Amino acid sequence: MYTVWKSLKNKKIPVFLMIIVFTVGILVGLQQMKPPVLPSESDTDYTAYKQMLDNLKEMTVVPHPAGSKELESVRIHILAQICEMGLEPIVETEVYTIDDIASGLSDEPGEENEIKDYIRNEAHFNENDELILKNILVKLDAPNTDRGILMMAHYDTEKGTPGAGDDMISVCALLEAMREQSKNNNLKNDIY
Repeated sequence: MYTVWKSLKNKKIPVFLMIIVFTVGILVGLQQMKPPVLPSESDTDYTAYKQMLDNLKEMTVVPHPAGSKELESVRIHILAQICEMGLEPIVETEVYTIDDIASGLSDEPGEENEIKDYIRNEAHFNENDELILKNILVKLDAPNTDRGILMMAHYDTEKGTPGAGDDMISVCALLEAMREQSKNNNLKNDIY
């Protein structure tokens, strides 16, 4: 008992406990950084996993910023996947000018031209300084309800990246969720 009291008095135990807590924290952190275990071909959801990877590879070949020709090929791929499921996508077109996008981004006088230059550099505007955006809309209709759930992701990327993490992995996950839920005859809510 005397040695415990002496250790506490010398504050060696709190330092020792702090080292243990720090070590355990590092080990837990390293454990969380390990990649997930890939499903095997015998797993029930291996087909969905493989389809997600195939879609991701297909849609992240090159960067495809808003308004670019490359974005059109990604849109065609997404639409083909949706139609393959027997669903009917709607493509909604929105047209924005540089002034539309720049308005409200800055209250600082003189920054407007810098903002417009930045916007012009990040997206592909047509000869009329218009950015044509196309949203893909799909509805899975649940019987006898007007309630719905909205799920969304963007399929354009920043100029210098093919966008696997931002946001094509979400697009691929939504495609597989659509594929699975399109077979579900017992939906409780519409899914948009």
